This record gives sequence, structure tokens and C-alpha cells, in this order.
Amino acid sequence: VRVNLHFVLCMSPIGDAFRVRLRMFPSLVNVCTIDWFSPWPQQALHSAATAMLDAVDVGTDAVRDGLVQVCGRVHDLTRSASAKYLEEHGRHCYVTAASFLAMLSTFTRLLALKRDQLTVSRRRLSVGVEKLIDAHRAVVGMGAELQEKQAQLVAARKQVDELMLKLEIDSKESAAVKEVVANEKASADVEA
Repeated sequence: VRVNLHFVLCMSPIGDAFRVRLRMFPSLVNVCTIDWFSPWPQQALHSAATAMLDAVDVGTDAVRDGLVQVCGRVHDLTRSASAKYLEEHGRHCYVTAASFLAMLSTFTRLLALKRDQLTVSRRRLSVGVEKLIDAHRAVVGMGAELQEKQAQLVAARKQVDELMLKLEIDSKESAAVKEVVANEKASADVEA
């Protein structure tokens, strides 16, 4: 059994989970052979990106092909930057196939999130435009009503002016009558 029993355990060397597993199971390092997989070639990166982006609506096939090319190029640039970082600072920054798949899933998640945000913003904008159109219609209606009321206002102003003239004439007449009454009252007081 010992000769014929083989286990293959695959883990990404990135993050704390790998270190925790090695501390919990030290024999993983002591009695095992660690085989570092070589980086994925462009063909494999393109195939994985195509498979993951098939479920995402990105418009045309040309856009999808462009995204696949960009994702592979970004992964290669990250890998070369990681090697440069190792040379300059002596620290490993692993760029694995798992990180490529994580980048693709992050892209799809962010794309969905941004589309949702744009949908909400578009809905708010359309509601705002509808409110502005309704307000414009109300203003136009009020303007027409104001034109109608303007004619009534001119007629009412003419009536008020006539009434003011009549009141002025009446007040002069009443002042004259008041003066006569005051004189009669004074003469009546004198007689009394």
C-alpha cells in the first residue's frame, strides 16, 4: 500500500492559508515532494478567460476577444513585475493560475456591480427627467392661466380705478356734507 498509494494535494502558495496548513501538518513539507507548476502559456490563459467571460455580456465578440487578450497580457505583465520585485526586494509575490482566475472573477463581479450602479443611476436620471418634464408642463399651464388671468386683472384694475374715482368724488361730497353738518351743529349748539 505504501508503494502504490499516492496523494496529490494542490494548494496555492499565496496567503496565510498555505502557511497555516503547513504549520498544522508539518509532514506536508517533510515527507512530500513539492512540485511547482510552470506558468500557464498564453493559449491556456486565453482559454480560461474565454470560458469565464462567455457567461458575461460584454457586447460584441470583438470586445470579448479584446478582453481576453488584455487579461492574458495583464497576467504576463504581473508575472514579470513579480520577478522584478523578487530581484529588487528579495520577496516573493506569487502570480499563479489561481490569481489569474481570481482576477477574472473579480472582473466579472465588479462589472456586475458597476452595471447595477449604472442601472440605478439611469433610473434616477429618468425619474428626474420625468419630474422636470412634468414641472415644465405645469409651468406652461400656469403661464397660459396667467395670460387668462392677466386680462381679468386688467378689467379688475379698470373697475378699481373707476371705483377709486367714484370714492374720491363721494368723499369730496361727503366732506362737503360733513362741513355743512358741522356748521349746522355749531349753530344748533349756539342756539341751545
